[in-house]
Amino acid sequence: MRGKKVLESSASEHWGTPDPVANGIQAVWGIFDLDAAASKDNAKAEEWFDEEEDGLKQSWFGVTFCNPPFNLKKKMRVDPWIAKARHETERTEGDLCRRAILLVPARTSNRWWHEHVMGVAAYVIFVKGRIKFTLPGKKNCATFPSVIIIFDPETRGLNGQTIFGAWTPPKH
Repeated sequence: MRGKKVLESSASEHWGTPDPVANGIQAVWGIFDLDAAASKDNAKAEEWFDEEEDGLKQSWFGVTFCNPPFNLKKKMRVDPWIAKARHETERTEGDLCRRAILLVPARTSNRWWHEHVMGVAAYVIFVKGRIKFTLPGKKNCATFPSVIIIFDPETRGLNGQTIFGAWTPPKH
């Protein structure tokens, strides 16, 4: 089932993307058709997959946004989500994922960065400052830098190059 404002866990790995940040991304990269890792409280698209539906096990479509849950202590990592985004934009059958947009910690020394991002992702946009991720009733600044990674089959691999940039998100 594609969620329509359903289940949420309030554990720390479920911090949501602030609306001004999501709106700023959509203004440049297109309205999100799907939020691949969301809940009724933080979904950024009309359709989303919640924790129970597990976006890692579903087919993504259209313009897909993903701020994946992660918690290193619980071994919840972002690399499976990045590999999934890459795979979904390379898929050639079914309801295609035209663009996958991920908001993740900027971890340029990790293996997943070099395997799935460098020379593979169409765009990498480093976010200036720290994002104040949300949980119902709370706001907290991230303790890490963030990056927006965009997989787009139309612009992927311009001579094997990833286009880099920086972005200052709207106040939130």
